[in-house]
Order: sequence, then C-alpha cells, then structure tokens
Amino acid sequence: MSIWKDEHVLERVVESLRNLNAVENNYVTAYQLAIQFAKDHGEVVDKLDLPIGGKGTGEHKSLASYLAQNISSNIKLGDIENIDIAFLSTTWVKNMEFKDDVRKDFSASDMSAISMFKLRE
Repeated sequence: MSIWKDEHVLERVVESLRNLNAVENNYVTAYQLAIQFAKDHGEVVDKLDLPIGGKGTGEHKSLASYLAQNISSNIKLGDIENIDIAFLSTTWVKNMEFKDDVRKDFSASDMSAISMFKLRE
C-alpha cells in the first residue's frame, strides 16, 4: 500500500488548503502547501521522510514535489475533483522564497514550473 492512500493524504491536503484559505481566487504554491501540511500533519511527513523542499536540501525528492506530483496525477486520473491546479509563469522571476512558522527559509528549487493549488468549493 502507499502512504498516499494509507494515511489519507488527500483529505489532509484539503484540510491544509482550508487552513491556508486557498479558496475562491486564492491559490497557494506547492511550497506553501508543503509548509502548512508539515505543520498540520507532521506525523505523515515523518513517515514520508522527505524534506519540505527547496534549494540547498541536497535532495531530489521533497514534500513539495511529492504533494504536487500526486495532486496533479490524481487530477488527471479524475480521482480529485475538488482541487484546482494552475502554474505560475516564471518569466522575469529569478527566485521565490518562503518561510515557515519557525522562521526557516525555503527557496524554490525548480523555477521552470511553479504549481499552485486551491480548493474548488
């Protein structure tokens, strides 16, 4: 079985999107979602054993990419109907920086495609 299914990650993602007020016209990036998800569901993040993400982690896998890839693929399969996805144009964008609630900094590692999500309610 997969952690995605066993730990009901989709339902937890929806909760984190609500906590971020990602509704109506308010999209959040995969990095913002990963930071909120880690705050809301640290026990799942521990099982995944993934860093939140960003430059300098020394990892090719991250919580931000795990969430973005799973949400995207499940939307394409038709298994997710209550989350919208969009992509931020990175034309003229050099970098994006994020900070969690304990003031740890994260910088987007892949500036070629910044995925964004919101609830469709």
